[in-house]
This record gives sequence, structure tokens and C-alpha cells, in this order.
Amino acid sequence: MSLLSSTVQESDVDRFASNLAGLPVLVRVGSADGTVPPYWSRKMARLLREVGADVRYSELAGKEHWWWDTAQENDGGVNNDPEVRDFLAACVAGGHGRHPPLPFEMSVSSHNPATQRAARGIEVLQLRRPFSQAAKVRVAWNCEPQRAPAWRLTTTNVRRLRLYPLAGGWNTSCIPQAGMQIDACHFSAADTTQLLSGARHLVASGSQCGWQAVGNDDAGSGRRQRWPQAGGPARQLSAAPFTIVVPAPDGSTTGGRNDYFDAALFLANSVRLQLLLCKEQATCNKQLLCVVAARFGLLHTCKNGTGYG
Repeated sequence: MSLLSSTVQESDVDRFASNLAGLPVLVRVGSADGTVPPYWSRKMARLLREVGADVRYSELAGKEHWWWDTAQENDGGVNNDPEVRDFLAACVAGGHGRHPPLPFEMSVSSHNPATQRAARGIEVLQLRRPFSQAAKVRVAWNCEPQRAPAWRLTTTNVRRLRLYPLAGGWNTSCIPQAGMQIDACHFSAADTTQLLSGARHLVASGSQCGWQAVGNDDAGSGRRQRWPQAGGPARQLSAAPFTIVVPAPDGSTTGGRNDYFDAALFLANSVRLQLLLCKEQATCNKQLLCVVAARFGLLHTCKNGTGYG
């Protein structure tokens, strides 16, 4: 059950509401929506207000999950009627401005770095325990003239992160002389400036304070680790060559051997490799899997057309 739960955790949007702190948000829903009932939109709007988002809530009477016309024929409907256009125009050119100021206290959460990228100049790149719980970076900082500048980040389940300047985000002209505090680690003002350039990452380490700054192309960030580019949808499996390894039979039992082979067959079917060589799924069998495997290098060996090896 925990494995199944982990697959849908990133859809639990409640826990990521804080990522929108200080930002303008338009929440729209039809009062007759039977696909995503208004209860969920009302709840999200309330949570966003609690974390400091500038929320505009709009519930349209009698509308369902989708509609073509809001008030007049061809007025833009659910995605592009005057209400949506006015909101977007205000975000881009007026009212809020393009980038509202970064709140002095906020938090950024991420469950899957491949699908939840940067928020307000903070990007979680790797988790200590992927998919077990959300990663969170809590931020407390100030640049007010009457107060001593102080920047502090507190992390939960974060293994690697990146900071970078953003209009309305980190104010690089306000870096404290004392630098920045990340958990138990202190980074000087010069180190902080480098970190905000995006050219260096913060990586959890075995050092006394628990963090170190490394180049964004360091050897440890490559194929041996889970990286955002490799953490997306399962369909990415078929985007490049890969290998299915099936244990060789030891002759003592057949159950384990068949289980492994069936698993390999299922995976090959899942990425539709067999469909390249047969016109009907019913004709794709274990023997044909050997042909497919040999062609694409999926199995190391195939003996007597059985596919074991």
C-alpha cells in the first residue's frame, strides 16, 4: 500500500500550496462541476490564502467542468474569457507586476524534481529519500534597512538543491556580510554570491555541518544518481536503449525462473518493443521475445528460443 501511495503523492497539491506564497492566483470552477467538485477549489483557495498567496476565487453558476461560452457566444470560455484575460494582463503588465517580491518567510516543497521544478529561485534537484516524503526548504530572510540582514534556510529530505537570482526573488544586492545559514552550515557572503549564480549546487555531505557547495557538473551528479532528467514519466524508458537482465536458471526450481522471465516479458510488452515485429499482440510470445531481445540487446542470451539467460 505504501508503494501505491507513493505514486500519487505528487498529486496531493495541498502540501505544495506554500510554493505560491506571495503570487497572484486565479481559482475558477463551475458550480455544477461533477469531475472536480467546487469543494476542492474552495479548499485550495483557502489553503493558498493561508500561506500568503493573492487569491481571486471565481465560481461560475451552472457551469460544469468545461464550457465554451461564459457569458456570450465565442467569448473565450473556460480558458480565455474576459476574466482570464484581465487576470493574466494584470500579472504581466500591471497591478502585481511580473514578479511579486519574495516573502520574508516561506517554504518550497517538492515531491518529484522531474515534474516540480523551481519555485521563487529555489530548485530541489535530489531527495534524500525519493518518493517517501516531500522535500521542503524553509526560508527566513530580510533585506529591510532598519534590520540586520539575515538569510537562513532549513531543509527536510533534501539531498541537492540550487539557488539562483530571480526578479522579485533573491535580492543579490542584499547579501548579508555574515553570509547565509543552511541548517547547521554557514556560507560566507562570497560563497552565497556564487551559489546564487546557479553555477554551484548545495549537496548534502558527510561534513561536520552536513552541506557542501559543488560545481553543477561535478562527477557525482551524473548517471550514478537519480537526476531530474531521468525521473520523469515511465515512458522515458523507451526513449533510449536499456537492458533487461534475467537470472540464469540453476536447474533446481522453475518457479523463480518463470517469474523472472514473465516479468521481463511484461516489461518488454509495456514499452511495445514486441509490436515492432508482430502485427497482433496475440502472436507475441516468449519465443518472439528472444528475437526482439536479440535485436535490441535487451537480454544477454537466449537459449533454444526459450528466452532464458
